[in-house]
Amino acid sequence: MTEVGKMIYEEGIEKGIEKGIEKAKELLIKQLIKKFKIVPEEYKKKIMALPQDVIEVIGTEIFDLNSIDELKKYF
Repeated sequence: MTEVGKMIYEEGIEKGIEKGIEKAKELLIKQLIKKFKIVPEEYKKKIMALPQDVIEVIGTEIFDLNSIDELKKYF
């Protein structure tokens, strides 16, 4: 594979990863809406700005959250 080919390939991989992370954030918001019925726009924006590792933690701990306000500790 040429250098240009490698660059294009790596760029495609990066875009795919970014898209996957964005989808994970959107899914997390949907799960929070299902659980709490409403998620403030402010929280949605903050979730979309969180790094992947924090999204994974929230996704794992979502069953232990008792109120939407408990998300504040992740922001």
